[in-house]
Amino acid sequence: MMKKLLMIGLLATCADAATINVPADYPTIQDAVNVVQDGDTIRISSGTYYEHILLNYDDIHVGYSITIEGDPDGPRPVIDGQYLNQCLLRAEDMGSQASVRISNLIFTRGWSGDQYNTCAAISVWGIGEFELDGCAVTKCNVTYTGGNLLVLESDVCRVENCEIIANTSTRPLRISHSNNVVIEDVEIRNNADLVDGAHTMGIHLYQCPGAVVRDCVVTGNITFGGPLGLGIWANMPFYMYNTMVCGNAGSSSSHQVFGAWEGSGNVISEHCGDGSAALGACCLETECVEADPYECGLAGGNFIGPLTSCDQVDCSNEGNLGACCIGGMCSESNEYTCTSLGGEWAGDYTNCSDVACTPPPAIAACCVSDNCLTTLESVCDLLGGTWQGDTSDCKSAACDPWIGACCVAGACTQISLDDCASLGGTYFGDLTACEDIECPGTCLGDLSGDGDVGVDDILILLSGYGPCP
Repeated sequence: MMKKLLMIGLLATCADAATINVPADYPTIQDAVNVVQDGDTIRISSGTYYEHILLNYDDIHVGYSITIEGDPDGPRPVIDGQYLNQCLLRAEDMGSQASVRISNLIFTRGWSGDQYNTCAAISVWGIGEFELDGCAVTKCNVTYTGGNLLVLESDVCRVENCEIIANTSTRPLRISHSNNVVIEDVEIRNNADLVDGAHTMGIHLYQCPGAVVRDCVVTGNITFGGPLGLGIWANMPFYMYNTMVCGNAGSSSSHQVFGAWEGSGNVISEHCGDGSAALGACCLETECVEADPYECGLAGGNFIGPLTSCDQVDCSNEGNLGACCIGGMCSESNEYTCTSLGGEWAGDYTNCSDVACTPPPAIAACCVSDNCLTTLESVCDLLGGTWQGDTSDCKSAACDPWIGACCVAGACTQISLDDCASLGGTYFGDLTACEDIECPGTCLGDLSGDGDVGVDDILILLSGYGPCP
């Protein structure tokens, strides 16, 4: 339905929309992007394109609706970065009225070794609507804690019918600070992470309220950093339906899914049906049977936990559900699931309407001199920084340089290091005060700077005798 509404809106507002063909009309995708108008479609013929595509630069295309698609009648075109480009396709700061749809393309061999530009395939930042349909991301490499497919600050985000396979990344699919997120029929498989301290190896959802994950497969991913969520990580409650998250491995004991969620028909297990998982109690409506988590999930049951028994469980209330607080958010689950995820269990039969979960401390912007970093307020205080507020970020933070004592011509003033240097003064360090500094006096006749007024100073004066230029 959302696709239909989007297309109807495009037809209504862009009556003169055109289709630009690559390479028939323009030899490269970027050439076509440079001339595209609001509502236009760029259609790419089958083949391999060695490009780094920028949808928005110098504030062009702000508010535009653009479609980039592979020829639907042939093999999917390939965007090949040759391990040279950081993002194979970038759409950033196009505005809340803009919409971008990308379909039927393969992105491969993207690379990012830049800790400030951590995207190897697709980066979307600051946009109204984004849709990725029928695309593949493979053999891309991110060496920092970024992602192969990165979406930040989108009002509507849909990723459908896609594969993210055999990449090196801490977060193959990362979506942050976005609303109306739907991830449907997406396979994230056999990706590897080599970065310590990563959060997730599959789907990473940060500040995405009510995101929906449906009909997806997240399996065979591996990390050596010991993350919290090997398959899916979310810091806000989300919905999950008919999704398999299994067989993802880390160097330490972690969870296939981390965070609070609701849904049905899911299979969540450390093992993908190889018979090696420990048995436990499984509630099939009001009946309890012993099974492994994979078998329980396939049957649509509620797996209570490994080595639990039906003698310990009352399935008459779906395994004694209750309110569980995780990361300041509340969802209903059984006690075993709640505590294994690091949550705080409120008790059998409790519900979220009666429980107030304490939110976690905010991670936001901190100004340390004219530099900005994202951290906790307590850490910011330890660094002597200026906290910018719980909801701030470094993208919008305006950090002023620190000031300190500066001696100029025998007088002290408190200014920045750069301003002190421009005046030829002596800077005594950030946050120093003039009341703690004794500036050396000045001697007007000491032209040589040796601390005495003598013949050398007279000679200097005489050497400049005559009219001033």
